[in-house]
Amino acid sequence: MKQSANQQKPDGAKPVWQSTQYSNLIRYVPSGVFYARARIDGKLLWKSLKTDVLSVAKLRLADIIKEKREGSASNLAVEGGRRPSETCSKYSATDSMLTLI
Repeated sequence: MKQSANQQKPDGAKPVWQSTQYSNLIRYVPSGVFYARARIDGKLLWKSLKTDVLSVAKLRLADIIKEKREGSASNLAVEGGRRPSETCSKYSATDSMLTLI
């Protein structure tokens, strides 16, 4: 049976992960380091924020989520998995070939 991260273990040990009052921000109790845990484009992202200070972790969390969401938006597939810049160069090459013939 799977237990949630914050439940007490049967032997009375304390939980290893601690949720915070902020969304997508959790703390690894043994080291005190904060982690980002967010779902972006259907994929679960886990990333260490490399700090044990809550105020710093909040700022880094916002930066990481913004960066990952912008990165996923720019990688959207357009016409057979090509980026818009690749698609434009393909058509410009085709147009120049047509004019040469």
